[in-house]
Amino acid sequence: MQSTLGGPIPAASSGNYKTYFDDFKRIVDYATNVKGMNVIMEPWQAGPSGDTGGPSWRGNRVGDGTVTSAHFADFWSKMAALFASNPRASIGLVNEPNSMSTMTWFAAAQAAVTSIRAAGFGGDILVPGNGWTGAGDWTSGSYDTSTSQRSNAYGWLNARGPGLPLLDPLGRVVVGVHSYADTNAGGSGTEVASSTVSRDRIKVTVDWARANGLKVFVGEIGMYAGAANASANWANFVSYLDANADTLAGFAWWGCGKPGWWDDVAAAAGGHFSITPTNNYSTDTVNMKMIASAF
Repeated sequence: MQSTLGGPIPAASSGNYKTYFDDFKRIVDYATNVKGMNVIMEPWQAGPSGDTGGPSWRGNRVGDGTVTSAHFADFWSKMAALFASNPRASIGLVNEPNSMSTMTWFAAAQAAVTSIRAAGFGGDILVPGNGWTGAGDWTSGSYDTSTSQRSNAYGWLNARGPGLPLLDPLGRVVVGVHSYADTNAGGSGTEVASSTVSRDRIKVTVDWARANGLKVFVGEIGMYAGAANASANWANFVSYLDANADTLAGFAWWGCGKPGWWDDVAAAAGGHFSITPTNNYSTDTVNMKMIASAF
């Protein structure tokens, strides 16, 4: 999207950068304007070894001296302006901030929110937390790389300084969390830790958000439907979702893609719990069958 820090979006007026951007905008416009769908636009940054990079540019995280909060805000100012007139478009600031200072992240998030609103974008803004934005760890500070470890709960409520929470003049920021059902909550195993694990982990964030007048969106939830506890855990989660609709705005499953690309239904060191249809779009995976059974 932006091949130089502070550069234009699209990154070039011709060639591959322009083709990529044009395809992206065409897909968003088709989904929202033709199909009436809501779309969350969210950057997925890779780290130097191809891992989840969080808020970064070419492997350099925001706040490391190469990439600043102003650079991050510049990116979102330009992206937001391009989609400001689309009422079905929402923004997710970035995928899974991690391995950084919690307060540095929330300062960057505030800068981005401010720039997005200045660009005229009026839709929802999903703000994730540090530590891969795990729902069950929202109130823990163990993932903070700073000496004074702060939780995402603290970071949100002090993003602009002590006692000054993250501010959106439109009041449309949403807490974005992820939740996997395996033992370490990272989505790398096929086991489902208990019949209530998803509900229990997400409840940590929902309880905090409700107390602070905020909404929560589970941007990634995943598990292997063939595992013991999976069906009961899924039913418990959906029941919890229905009972807490005042605060829990919804969820997105991880993951789906073009057939032949992401077909793995069970995680193997970071799989996708795929719901991608098989047999030329004619057959649902075991995961999709479980999801559908609750609706």
